[in-house]
Amino acid sequence: MTEHSALTAAERLISDFGKSIGIEGLEYDEFGCCMLAFDDDIIVNIAHEKANQRILFFAYIGSVDAAVTPYKTLLKANFYWRATGGATLSLDQDDGAICLTKPFGVQELSPQDLTTELEKFVSNIEKWRDWSKESHESQENAPQDKEPIGTFV
Repeated sequence: MTEHSALTAAERLISDFGKSIGIEGLEYDEFGCCMLAFDDDIIVNIAHEKANQRILFFAYIGSVDAAVTPYKTLLKANFYWRATGGATLSLDQDDGAICLTKPFGVQELSPQDLTTELEKFVSNIEKWRDWSKESHESQENAPQDKEPIGTFV
């Protein structure tokens, strides 16, 4: 598969996904990204990684103080993606923000699959965002899974 055809598949996927949720003309910007906002306080970035032929969801969750307990919980949650729905939690070294990311192969997703995966991803953002606001004592355990917030349409 050539880079051109992969780009076309990724552009077609995001366009078809946009149409399926009622956003005509959804497309990647010049950096290969687009952003979706949910409830005015959750921003999900969808990036097209041309080199890896992947679509990547990523979102900033919140931050934690420099204490051992929250970092230990984040690492335990990442172990075999046990408490992250297959996504990965990481720490932005510049500002200490917690970031949740999840990649998908461009050819693996239909617009319907993208919708389903995005719903799960937003649910994960909510649970980890709520967890990041808790006290250090409460942060010892990973948050429980939440139900998806519903459908987009």
